[in-house]
Parts: sequence; C-alpha cells; structure tokens
Amino acid sequence: PVVCEHPSNPGQKVAGRIVGTPGDKVAVSRGTLSVNNNSVETSAEGEFVLVDDRNTGAPQTIRFVDHIETMGMIRYHVIWPADSRRTRRARLRERTVPDDSYYLMADNRAFGTDSRSYGPVKISSCIGRPLLIYQPGKSSGDAESGIRWFNIIR
Repeated sequence: PVVCEHPSNPGQKVAGRIVGTPGDKVAVSRGTLSVNNNSVETSAEGEFVLVDDRNTGAPQTIRFVDHIETMGMIRYHVIWPADSRRTRRARLRERTVPDDSYYLMADNRAFGTDSRSYGPVKISSCIGRPLLIYQPGKSSGDAESGIRWFNIIR
C-alpha cells in the first residue's frame, strides 16, 4: 500500500494498493482483478458482518466475504459484499496505466475510493506507506453501542 496526493484535489491524500504500473492493463470483472490479461489469484477466506448506519441513519447489517488476493509473493485481504447487488463498482473496463503513473485499488473493493474514481496517480505524488491497515473483525460491534472491533492486517 502507498499514500499519494489526490490527483485532482491538492492537499488531499489517497491510499491504496498499487495494482498497475506504467503500461499495465488493469481490469475488474465479477470481483476478479486482472493485470495484463492475467487474473490475480484469489481465494475466499471467510465471512464477517458489519453494522453500518452512516448512509441511512438506521442500522443495516452487511455481510462481507474476505478474499485473499496474491500478487507476486504477497497476500492481501480484499473484501466484497456477500450480496453482489450491494456492489457499486463490480466491473472496470480495461485501462492502460499511463507513463509515470500507478493504478491504485482499495482493499474494500465495493465501497472504497481508488483509481476507478479519481484515475491513476503520478508516481512523483506518492509520499509514503501507511503505518497501519485494519479491517472490521469477526464481531464488528453493534450500532447501538457504537463499539467497532477491527483486525490489524498489516
């Protein structure tokens, strides 16, 4: 993962995993990431539930599937809703990463903001790595108590 300046909003930072480097062709179809026409190895690891009340004001329970994507020799946790109808961005037409840029993707593929929204980021705008990455744990708390439990994954 890397932290970069937002490509179009100076002063705002974005974070994501580099999935494409200059010249790479990146695509997502049915939850599977492809780089240069090669599907990235993915395996389901389990499910967890998140109680979310931010968008509606009323608690709603969302079941997620925790996938492991392997790029090179590194394994990454990637989450998708178990109900594919909740997925806002399940597809990405093939994009070629421009020279001097990276293509970033969030590990929360359905709801995260990444290069699918703001486009590739310039390599020169990347300023570091995140100190901590976390995801909701097996028991993510409940909306009434406001308690959220997380797993540190990196």
